[in-house]
Formats: sequence, C-alpha cells, structure tokens
Amino acid sequence: SYHLQFYLDIIDSANRTEITIVKSAIEIDLKPEFIAAAQQNIDDLFLNGRSDVKLLSVSLNGARILDDEDNILWVAVADGLVFKTNVLFPFLDKTNQSRCKKCKLEIEVQIDPKSNTLLEGLYKSGGMFCTQCEAEGFRGITYFFDRPDILTIYTVRIEANKVQCPVLLSNGNKVECGDVEGDSERHFAVWQDPFPKPCYLFALVAGDLKA
Repeated sequence: SYHLQFYLDIIDSANRTEITIVKSAIEIDLKPEFIAAAQQNIDDLFLNGRSDVKLLSVSLNGARILDDEDNILWVAVADGLVFKTNVLFPFLDKTNQSRCKKCKLEIEVQIDPKSNTLLEGLYKSGGMFCTQCEAEGFRGITYFFDRPDILTIYTVRIEANKVQCPVLLSNGNKVECGDVEGDSERHFAVWQDPFPKPCYLFALVAGDLKA
C-alpha cells in the first residue's frame, strides 16, 4: 500500500523567482502476499517523470542521496527514475535476513508552472495555479507511479502568498491551515484524502477565486 505525503511551496511574488518546490514522501508498506511473489521475481521500481521536472534530492528512510553516481540505488532515465528494489527492500533477497517491510522514499523537485505550456501537471493560467493530471499529467509534478492501477492515499500541504493565492484547495478534507511560521505574508493549508485513488484523480487549485 502507498501513502503520498505531498508538500508544494508556491514561490510567486515580485521579489522571488516564479517556481514551485515539490517535496514528496512515498511511504511504501508491503503486504505479505507481495513479498512472497517478489522474492521469486525482483523487479526494479520505476517512477514516472518528465524532462521539465528538475530533480533536487533523493532520500531513503531519512538518508539523503543527492547524486547516486554509482547507480547503486537509483538511475535517472529519460521518462523517470528507476530504483533498485533489492536495495530499497533488502529482505526481498533471500540471502538477507532483514525483516523491514516498509520504506520511505523522499524526492524533492523544482518545477515552473508559468512555463508549463502543456497544461498538464501543475500549470499557471490567468494568475491561478491549476492541475490537470488525467491521463498522464501527474508525472509533470513529481516522480511517482503515474499508472491507473496504483491506488494511493494523499496528504497535501500547500504554501503560498496570502494575497496572490488566498484560496488553497486539494483533494479530501482540510485538516489544518494557518500562517507559515516566520513569514507573515504566506499561509498554508493541509488536505487529507483518506480514500485510495490513482494519481490522475489528484487535483489542486491555488489562487484568488471569486464568485
């Protein structure tokens, strides 16, 4: 099962570069039946991505690995990232006696919604930040399983300028909101969607919504 903790920092003001930092934390919890099958056939873990998604960092269980030059853990390819499954989950190797059946994969990327003319993923239109993830737009936001058969629950935190983005919306229920600590010009909202769904159903809107 998968839980995606999602953090978006929308930097969009006269004094800052117009970019968005996306930090995703993928919590993977393997079921016993998967473990039995995987021990027979260990495949690499592939996360879809796009060329305009700039990779900043990769961490595994809290240990940051910015550039894996030896390709021990992961390899960057044209359309995503490939992770070595037997490194993520050593217990899948029958010769390893480790019993850890969970891992937390954290990925930080930088995207530019204003320059996203594909209108897929996260883009800026008329001063509004919007998402279009169906059918394969989510890979333009961050590296993830952009497949309809992968169901995930989402926790999303959005941070942005109060004036430019007074409304911060995403899937599910808003569980927390307030000012960003140390920055009175910015605020945040946290949304939790407890119902597993594929990432093409992910939605986010940030901007000045008026009826």
